Order: sequence, then structure tokens, then C-alpha cells
Amino acid sequence: IFSNGAMTSRVVVPAHALYKVDPSVPPHIAALAEPLACVVSAADKLKVQPGETAVVLGGGPIGLLFTSLFKASGAGKIIVSEISAYRRKVALACGATRVVDPKAEDLATVVGREMPGGADVVVEAVGPLLPLAIELAHSAGRVLQFGHDELARPAIPVAELLRKELTVFGSFIGKFSFHKLPRILASGVLPLEHVVSHRLPLSRVHEGIELLRRGEAIKIILHPEAE
Repeated sequence: IFSNGAMTSRVVVPAHALYKVDPSVPPHIAALAEPLACVVSAADKLKVQPGETAVVLGGGPIGLLFTSLFKASGAGKIIVSEISAYRRKVALACGATRVVDPKAEDLATVVGREMPGGADVVVEAVGPLLPLAIELAHSAGRVLQFGHDELARPAIPVAELLRKELTVFGSFIGKFSFHKLPRILASGVLPLEHVVSHRLPLSRVHEGIELLRRGEAIKIILHPEAE
């Protein structure tokens, strides 16, 4: 069930939907709770182990959160594929060991060189790239489709999926992971400051939207009290 809210000075929510966050957590970091809960829920399915390799397709807020979690889980190598130079730089700050501009480099070649045989885990955080994720995965690897594109209908390489004996997960929301968020946020173990690129008063919301359209922002937090 979805309800109105978001870009407004006040919103009413039921008490059972609230979780207490430690006062030491800044509001702009606490505001990441919802997308982080979704990513935590998805990452729980992948169960990344220390030393494993991972590829993240897409360096937007979601891709950066996956990168941060994989780094915290002990992943040995993490490659992030992202067309934006701005986001590639932030991906390195979030724990990526290598970033790739797929328009300038052949991603499969880079992955093959850095991760012989493919990646243990591949996350699709764009929308239509599941076939590529399957291609980049190691035999017996895990693939997660997280990018949401209602119009995407990619042709799935079934033979490769079967030959590699891959496990493919889908994940959408993280309503059963919210109880973990207060502890994760308070721990400071994730570099969430890098995910929040701008903090603006609500009155400058249109400026924030324009920054996103130009690809010059990642996650923008609006502060109603700062108007």
C-alpha cells in the first residue's frame, strides 16, 4: 500500500511503521533507511562471503549501497560498471576496487581479467541488463535482478544460465529488514556520507531535480526545517 508524502513539510504515518534511530545518526543519513532496507533484504539472499568477487551493474544510489554492503561483508574484489564519471568516483569511495565505463571499455573483458571465470555475485541495478549479468557470472554464481524497469523484456540466454548452473534472485522491497536498520545506521560501518551528495531545503526541490537530470547528484536529501 502506497500513500502520498515525500516532498512535503509534514507527513503522518502509523506508529507501527516507525523505528527508533539513535540520536547520533544525522537526519540525512537516517533518511537512507528505506532504500538501504531494500538493499539489505536483497543482499541477505546473496550471502556474500569474505574473499568473494562481485560485479555491480549501475552506480546510482542503489548500486552504491550494494557496493558498500559487499565491502563490509569482506568481498575481495568489487567491480562497478557505470557510465557517469561522477558516480564512478563515488563508487571507489564506497568500496569498489575497480570501476568501468561500459561505453569506453568492454566490461566482459575487464571482468574476465580481474575475476577469471566470472564473478561470484552479479547485481543488476539498472533494469534491462539481466543477460549481461548472466554473462558475467562465474559457474555456480549468484545473480540478483534489482533494477526495476516495467518495459524491459530482455532475451535471456537460457543455455548459459543452465550451463553455468546459476542461481538467479529477484528482489523488490525490504519491509522485513527495517528492524536491522537502526543498528546498521548507528554502527557507521557503511560509508553512507558518500551516497548523499546534496542536502537542500524543501524550497529548492526543483534545483535538486535538475541536478539529478543532469547527472550531477546521487541522493539528494530535502530538509523541510531548513526552509
